[in-house]
Amino acid sequence: MASYFCYFGILKLIRFPNPGSDLFYFFKIFVSLHSNLAKSESFNLDDMSNTLTSMNLASSGGYIGKEALRSSTRKDRSRDPLYNQSKMYAELYRHLGWILPGENKLNFTFTTLGQLAHACTEEPKKTSFIKQSLLGIEVPNVNMSTKTHLKNRPFKTILEVMNRLDNQITKDEIILGPLSIADDTDQKEIDKTVEYILKIRSGDLDLDKELKEKAKKEQVQVNTLQNYTRFPIGAIKGVGWIKKSRIEKKVIFKLTQDGIDEIKSLKNVSDLRAADICNHNNSKLENLSNKALWNFAKRSGIADEDFQRISEIGTKADEGDENILFSPFHSIDARFFYKKNKVTKSDTLINVVNKNYRISILESHLNDVNSRSGVRKTGLNNYLEDQFVKKTYKSAINTIKEEYKNANQEVFYPLVSDLLVNLDLNCKLSRHGINYQRHDAILLLKDDSIPIEIKSPGEEIKIGVKAVRQALENKIIIQSRETFPNKRNTSTLVIGYEYPNKRSEVNRLILDIFNTYNIRIGMIDLENLIKLNFNKFINNKKPDPNDLIKLIGRASKNI
Repeated sequence: MASYFCYFGILKLIRFPNPGSDLFYFFKIFVSLHSNLAKSESFNLDDMSNTLTSMNLASSGGYIGKEALRSSTRKDRSRDPLYNQSKMYAELYRHLGWILPGENKLNFTFTTLGQLAHACTEEPKKTSFIKQSLLGIEVPNVNMSTKTHLKNRPFKTILEVMNRLDNQITKDEIILGPLSIADDTDQKEIDKTVEYILKIRSGDLDLDKELKEKAKKEQVQVNTLQNYTRFPIGAIKGVGWIKKSRIEKKVIFKLTQDGIDEIKSLKNVSDLRAADICNHNNSKLENLSNKALWNFAKRSGIADEDFQRISEIGTKADEGDENILFSPFHSIDARFFYKKNKVTKSDTLINVVNKNYRISILESHLNDVNSRSGVRKTGLNNYLEDQFVKKTYKSAINTIKEEYKNANQEVFYPLVSDLLVNLDLNCKLSRHGINYQRHDAILLLKDDSIPIEIKSPGEEIKIGVKAVRQALENKIIIQSRETFPNKRNTSTLVIGYEYPNKRSEVNRLILDIFNTYNIRIGMIDLENLIKLNFNKFINNKKPDPNDLIKLIGRASKNI
């Protein structure tokens, strides 16, 4: 008997939230939410609203930013526009498998798929990632309390039904057909649906009458039914599976060649649902989950090494069918993942006071860094040399900076790490989802360490107050939890794309923290980091770690 139950609920139509129809804007918002909230063990709807308004991604009452939040906030949360907007986003992201409910149902955590989103912000990976997420949506979702008796993988079903209906469908037909199929694994149900829609098309059944009858059963208005199709139609259109067309005044959607090719590829995939794995033990669940995520990454175009780094899943499982369509975050109860990822005090070394043991942990990290540094240095030096030979010193720096001006976390963080490793500094990036390692990277010294907060230009162009506060938090946590040897007077670093303006509040805040708490916070921007690398390349000079240990505020090109 399985350790985690399967849930089957009671509605006759799959309902999607309606925050809009621009799929790629949803994705952009999600990436922003992840960038700002991933370090938290969980987050809630208010955290989402705060993030969206702080980044000017949401408005209320004609205001943006903090004023929007003030304008929106109500004692009655059901009347709070931003709260309800965040609620719809959260529901949508749960449907996509990018977040899970936390131990409190109003709190959420990012799934492995949510973490992988950052590796897919550029085309063609972005569209491929979203396609796989759409195909993974399954009803019922064991981690959502939707009351429905339907068993349906809606996006796969829409494509297959369209294929049976001359490769075209209307919005109303989607409501009455694919989104209402009781069990899409039963071929007879698919056949009945196709026959039903053909009768409507031929005039044997009246479309308006059927819609009104459907709305009555669902206890909503017809226009509400139609709103439920806004996201699915926007999604399949956005990823290129369908295109909009007209026959006189009638709007229809036709399958594109991409849509037809997707249907063909799905015929060679084993479609596993929650009902199929109800009796799996925890070992089988983990193996199946890992295998499904490997397949997801492969179909999304994510490199194996990127997938392993982000997901912390090791080598591919060997057993069973490799080509499966299965979403762990729809079909396996969230409590399985809480237990699997639970961090204990012994795991985090919070209570370890034996310095020799901590030094041995540190040495294992140093060996890991050293084993990779040779390959990384060679590739980076070739790149730097190529830029330097082709251009003047200043032009080479500007070219490299320009190349990374839109970089997100998945590109910028490894770049920062590689530039530090190239300076013979032992830098280790933290892994996504490891909440007890709040720092983004760490410099490992013989008997000390320097935590690093990294801000990619995709998050903020200039180092801001939030980055400084997070660097302070990194210092406090590493001192408290003793995860690495760290001396009280050693600096904590912020590395970003550009320094703040000289009169910025950031510079004053760093001095205030030092004067009040005697905690050093240093900053390095990408330009200075490149200059340090060129200085080593040209003059064979590299920074003294002791200068980094004492750094307060901006670093010079020599540190």
